[in-house]
Order: sequence, then C-alpha cells, then structure tokens
Amino acid sequence: MNIDASIKFKNNYRLQHIDTITGETLHDLEFHNVVLDQIIDAVDSSRWDYSFRIAIGNGSGTPSASDTQLFHEIKKLSESNGATGKCSKKNDNTLLFSFSVTIPANASEVYDISEVGVCFYSGTLVTHALILDSEGNPITVKKKDTDKIILNCELYITFESEGIENFSIDGFLSSSISGEALSIQY
Repeated sequence: MNIDASIKFKNNYRLQHIDTITGETLHDLEFHNVVLDQIIDAVDSSRWDYSFRIAIGNGSGTPSASDTQLFHEIKKLSESNGATGKCSKKNDNTLLFSFSVTIPANASEVYDISEVGVCFYSGTLVTHALILDSEGNPITVKKKDTDKIILNCELYITFESEGIENFSIDGFLSSSISGEALSIQY
C-alpha cells in the first residue's frame, strides 16, 4: 500500500547566557531558524543517527534555505564536547529531535556568538539561525571566560497524510525510536 504524506519541519532554539560568578542570567533567548534544503537529504537517507553536531558562529547575513554552512563558523560541538541528543515520538505523526550543549566557563571558550545551526552525519548543516532578541533583532552574545552558555534545539518532523484516519508515524518506522538509529521507510 502506498501512502502519500507530506513532511513539515519546525524548530526552535533557546540560548541561556549565565555569569557563573554572580549566577546572573545575562541572556535567555528563544528564536527560530531556517530549515535548510539539506534536511531533505537527511530524511531521504532513510537513517537518522545521533552523530550530530551543534555549530556556532559569529557571522551575519540573512539565513536562506540554500545555505550549506554558517556565515562564519567558530566550531562544531559534538558528543565529545558534551552535546547530547535524543529522539522521541511527540504524538502520532510527529517526531521530536532534541539537542543540547553547555559551553562551560573556561578561558579557552571565549568568543562572540551570533549564529547557530544543527549538523547531521558528517557535518551537513540542516538548520541555520541568527541569534535574535525578543523583538526579532539579530544580536551577538559575548561569552567571557567566566560565562557559560546553554544551547537547546528542538527539531520537529511532522508527517501529514490527508484522508487517512488514525494516521501514525509508527508505520514509517522500522526500529524503535529509543534505539541508536531511526530508519524512516517510505
């Protein structure tokens, strides 16, 4: 049986900038990003795994779906830098990929951050965002050696199928979403 389903992507970032000496939260920002064309290739690969990275940069510009990298990348943070990720089933037709990293207070971790992104597999950038204030204006977060940054990203992938009652992503999944890999069959 063939089922036609459209795929919609939605994502959200939250960045907390904390002075570890005073405990003061310098920034607590939530912003959205552009889902890049490459995300379709990641879905099309029929295998999602947790070899992801969170990229940070200090560039400027207007993110576009055709971007393949940040404007000016500082570094990519992976599991070896303390980044974590998990996949869960949000509801019958939506998967939620959650990524998180804490950049510690450290003399070697001092830089300005104005853009972020999520990379899958061998560094393929799939989302790109400028850091925005509450009014939607681009800002730069100036991280000092006594500050820590907590960066969280949520990526929602929703499968929608018209005319099918009780549609569920379970029919698209060939392995448990709690396992090491998720295979999407279509």
